[in-house]
Amino acid sequence: MKNYLSFQLTGKQFFPLWALFYVLFIVPYVLLISQMRTFNHATECPLHHHLWALLWIILLIVIAFILAFYILKLIVRHIGFKDNLVQCDYKFSGYLKVIIPGLIFSVITLGIYSPWFIRNMHRFFINNASYKDKKFSFHGQATDLLLIYIFAVIIPIFVVTLIGISLFGLHMRHLIPVSRIIYQIVMYIILIPYIYLYYRWRVNIKYEEYHITWHTKWLPSMAKIALEMILSIITCGIYAPLAYLRVYRYFLMRTQSNKVENDYLQFGYDIQNGYDFLYLWGQILLTIVTAGIYYPWAFCKIMRRVLGKTYMEKIAE
Repeated sequence: MKNYLSFQLTGKQFFPLWALFYVLFIVPYVLLISQMRTFNHATECPLHHHLWALLWIILLIVIAFILAFYILKLIVRHIGFKDNLVQCDYKFSGYLKVIIPGLIFSVITLGIYSPWFIRNMHRFFINNASYKDKKFSFHGQATDLLLIYIFAVIIPIFVVTLIGISLFGLHMRHLIPVSRIIYQIVMYIILIPYIYLYYRWRVNIKYEEYHITWHTKWLPSMAKIALEMILSIITCGIYAPLAYLRVYRYFLMRTQSNKVENDYLQFGYDIQNGYDFLYLWGQILLTIVTAGIYYPWAFCKIMRRVLGKTYMEKIAE
C-alpha cells in the first residue's frame, strides 16, 4: 500500500523568513555584483574597494548561513507522513559548532576539508530529525565524498581546461559566443558523473533497522541525467522543471531499504508529465513577475504537490 508524504508549510508562514533573506541577502548580493562589475570595467580600482567587496562577501556568507538554519528548520518540521510530522531538535549553538570550524578549516585547507564539513552538515540536519520519536541517522563518509570530488570534479575539469587552453589559448574568456557556449556545455556534461555520485552519496540514511540507499546502475543512471540535461539545454531551459521531476522520479523509484524481517521499503513518485510541467512553470512565472516576492507561496505549493505525490510502501517478500 502506498503511503504519501505531505507538506504543511504555507506561504504565509514562510514569508517572514523569506523577506529577511530577500532584504538581507538577495538585495545586497545583487548590488554587490553590480558594483563588482563596475570595478572590473574600471581602469584603476583602489585597494579599499576590493577590501570593501571582500568584507561584504564575508558578511553575506554569514547572513546566508544564519538564515539557512532557520529556513531549513521551518521546512523540515512541516514535512509529514501518515498524519505525523517530522520532529527536529535543531539547536543554533550546535549548528554554529558545525559551521564555524567547517568554514575555517575549509578555507585554510583550500577546500580539502570541505567533504568533512558537508558530511557534518548532513549529520547535523539528519541525525537531529526524528519521526515518531525515532531518530534518523546519516551514514555517508567524508572520504568517499573527497574521492568523488577528486575523480569526478577536479580531474575532469583540469583535463578539459588544459584541452581548452591548448585549443584557444590562455584567454578563453575572449572566445566567440558560440565557442564559449560549447565549452560551457562540455563542462556541464563532464559533471554528470559527479551529480550522480554526489546524490547517491547523500542518500545513505538509517531509520530504525532500515538502511535507505540508491539501488542504481552506473551507466543507465548517467544516461538518464544526460538525456534530461540535453533536453533542458536544447529547449533553452523550458524543459528543465520537467527534467528535474523525471530525474527525481527515476532515482526515487530506485531508492530502497535493506530487508527487515522479509520486508523492505520502496519509494516512488506518481508523475503527471503535462500537469506537473504546467504547474511548475505557473509557479515559476509568478515568482519571476513578482521579482521573487511570491517565492514563499510558489515553494510551498510546489513542495506540497511534489511531496504529496511522493510515496513509500513496504514490500513483503
